[in-house]
Amino acid sequence: MVIAPAPATPYHRLARTLAFRWWQPVLGTLFIVVAGVIVAIAGFFAVTLAALIAGRPEDADGVPAFGPLPTLAASFLLIAALLPLPLLAARLIQRRPAGTLSSVTGRLRRRWLLTCLPVAGGAIIVFLAAGMGLATATGEDMGLGDALAGWGPFAVSMLVLVLVVPLQAAAEEYLTRGWLVQAIGTGNPWLPIGVQAIVFASLHGWGTPWGFADLIVFGAVAGWLTVRTGGLEAAIALHVMNNLIGAGLAAAYGDLTVDETATDMPWQLALIDLPVLLAYAWVILRLARRFAIAEVVPPGSFPSPPAPGIPAPFSPLRPSDEFIETAHTILNTERARLATLLAGVPHELMLVGGSSVRGALTKGDVDLHLRTPPEAFGHAVELLGGVYRVVHPQIWQPTLATFAVNAPLPTGVAVTPAGSEHDVRFTRAWQRLSSDPALLRAYNDLKLASRSDIAAYERHKSAFFDSLVSQ
Repeated sequence: MVIAPAPATPYHRLARTLAFRWWQPVLGTLFIVVAGVIVAIAGFFAVTLAALIAGRPEDADGVPAFGPLPTLAASFLLIAALLPLPLLAARLIQRRPAGTLSSVTGRLRRRWLLTCLPVAGGAIIVFLAAGMGLATATGEDMGLGDALAGWGPFAVSMLVLVLVVPLQAAAEEYLTRGWLVQAIGTGNPWLPIGVQAIVFASLHGWGTPWGFADLIVFGAVAGWLTVRTGGLEAAIALHVMNNLIGAGLAAAYGDLTVDETATDMPWQLALIDLPVLLAYAWVILRLARRFAIAEVVPPGSFPSPPAPGIPAPFSPLRPSDEFIETAHTILNTERARLATLLAGVPHELMLVGGSSVRGALTKGDVDLHLRTPPEAFGHAVELLGGVYRVVHPQIWQPTLATFAVNAPLPTGVAVTPAGSEHDVRFTRAWQRLSSDPALLRAYNDLKLASRSDIAAYERHKSAFFDSLVSQ
């Protein structure tokens, strides 16, 4: 069964569905590596055998080859042949829609990709023009004075490049910014972004220190844009234009080879590339805001998973409007109780949880949040222990204590020092849910999608609240 991600899930967490297990990213990565090696070896021998049968001469490595352009095209196509592997790993091993590698909507957003392409093209032209100009001015021979290949050979080369480069670039993006980012999938996206950037640079070889560092920066910017825009489109656009225009320039001089990669670039180009990449990211983020490009899974993007049996403790979900008046009555009752109990201790008791927001789905329980100054937290917890029953002691933290309250509805109170991590999580998350109908719908969808599995619901809820607090 394919399980879709919950609403409001960010891109780097899309693999964390109800079906997620810790071993899936490991097995999926192993599958991609092994299958990729098999594809590469089979492809190499197929091309070499064809060249041998055709009687083609040997290249510099002593291997029969069809020449620079066919060899380059074959190399790109071998990389492109890896594209189905992460999609298969997501679908068959992680049991999620393969399209979640493309974006938070479960598909490649073509209109957004087409919007990014000209921006990427402009960025690469500026990068090459300024970088080669600086290199020439500082005494680097960039070969601009060499003889041109001519319109005929150039046109043939560009035709081949247009056919193979998009597939090659997309395959690399799905493998690094797609699979690796989501396979690691930690709450903080910078860890997967950093890891995939290093892997991306390493796959291109060492070259010069400047070139290797530039590829890491390229991978980090592309990874950051992938997370911030909820999909691979901006990264694919930049990668395609970088390879297409760079290779096109080499084709103009008849210098298309597979011997050099981006890691071989001189320091002058690497120096220019940094501000160009940052400028591209800035423009893309502005366009993403302008066109309301989804950064997290929008409500209704995927059908809710079936719920054949709803456990009694998690059923039924009802509109909070049925309980909200009673919840406020409980709030006022406990405020009066605590005014006496905590006399002289500054505090604030708030109503949070599903029963605090009209339109939310809830089980009918009531969540109270007691905030105290940090220096009064321990004393307040001690006093509350005399009137309330301790619950969930296993989740207690130096900044969190939980109690059960005797009330007409199942009621609990969480105590936090003001300004602590747990305090911010409770207050900011419910403030956002109460003021943003779209977020509230996403939260309701999350509950409906996860109601057959309480443990999964808690995982998805935690990720959802992480996204609320971090934004």
